[in-house]
Amino acid sequence: MISLSPLCNISHKDQSAMLLRLSSFLSALAIVAAQCPDPYVPLDETRCILLDEIVTYTYDEAVSFCQTHGGSLLVIKDCETFGLVYDYIHSEAVTTNHHYWLAASDAEEEGTWKFIDKQPTPMGTPFWGPGQPSNRTGYNCGLLHASYNHKWYDMPCTGKYNAICLRSV
Repeated sequence: MISLSPLCNISHKDQSAMLLRLSSFLSALAIVAAQCPDPYVPLDETRCILLDEIVTYTYDEAVSFCQTHGGSLLVIKDCETFGLVYDYIHSEAVTTNHHYWLAASDAEEEGTWKFIDKQPTPMGTPFWGPGQPSNRTGYNCGLLHASYNHKWYDMPCTGKYNAICLRSV
């Protein structure tokens, strides 16, 4: 048995309880990993992520790429998901310096940002970069911009950027 007590100054009973919880967590994580189809990997207990840092796509091509792989282009509706995706992007040097499409657009109505599922996007801090969205004509698609710590920026949908797909376990 692994001994945590010299490091944590905890009793044997508490140590056993911690190890049991750790074992349960690792088992749950292994189940999630087994349930994420290749080429997806676990993002958390309920979602799998696929990040393509090699091929770049237009917005519409990125949407199709994700659908082809059984997922949907990245939707971030809360700070927790934003943090998980940010940490995932920054976990590898090869993925950190890329821009990634966000499944958000104001193409239907200029200035009204919605996700691909027609739900409104969060606005302001901590999601969007300073002065964003700019609502410039022709800048209708959302992007996680590498030069600005992956804050959201609006860009032309015809640009070529990388894709991040999510799917449920």
